Amino acid sequence: MIQFNLLPDVKIKYITARRQKRLVMLVAFLVSSGSMAVLLLFVSYIYIIQGAQISTLDKKIKSASSSISNKKDQVDDINKVLTVQNQLKSLDSLHSEKPITSRIYEYLAKITPSQVTISKLAVDNNEGVESITLQGSTNTLETVNKFVDTLKFTTFQPVAENSEKVSVFQDVVLSSFSRNDAGSTYSIKLKYDPIIFDSNELASGLVVPEGLITTRSELGRPILQTQTEAENNAPDPEGSN
Repeated sequence: MIQFNLLPDVKIKYITARRQKRLVMLVAFLVSSGSMAVLLLFVSYIYIIQGAQISTLDKKIKSASSSISNKKDQVDDINKVLTVQNQLKSLDSLHSEKPITSRIYEYLAKITPSQVTISKLAVDNNEGVESITLQGSTNTLETVNKFVDTLKFTTFQPVAENSEKVSVFQDVVLSSFSRNDAGSTYSIKLKYDPIIFDSNELASGLVVPEGLITTRSELGRPILQTQTEAENNAPDPEGSN
């Protein structure tokens, strides 16, 4: 069968051009759609990845914040411990600087004659005062006078090398003495050198005079002699005849 093309060449070209245009537009649309899809997928991927990273970073930040908070609490606890330790050190320092007034009992045990009883003891260790009051009973005035003079001549040897002995008790005064049917009572007031209660010194530094015999002149001043001197100066019974 013989076919005849009745369309003019111009119209054929026009139809061909339109077909090609449609094909190009279709291809362009498909390419654009594909590009948009790829772009959307890429953006979605980036968004998801960034969201995951942000979530991970948030968790790390929260964990770090919690760790910092715990460390802060630990630091606070450490500061509290250090504060307590510093306070304890301060207490130790204050305690070491505090006068050991309880030593007075040890001292008096060394100084007090066996015939003297102390029934009342008052120590005033305020700075500038440093006084002691003793009250008690005794057998004779001579005994309490010996006690007074022993206090006056008691010294203390500091632990520091080449240190000289210091007089421990000053202004020793027999403020009262009375006799009654029950015996004799006395009251002695004196001042003391704070060194005897110093925690840096040794209680054994107290030096008590031994063999002390005390007599009183008419003026009431003590005459101090050792036991040997008293025996040597005693009048000879045969010579007195």
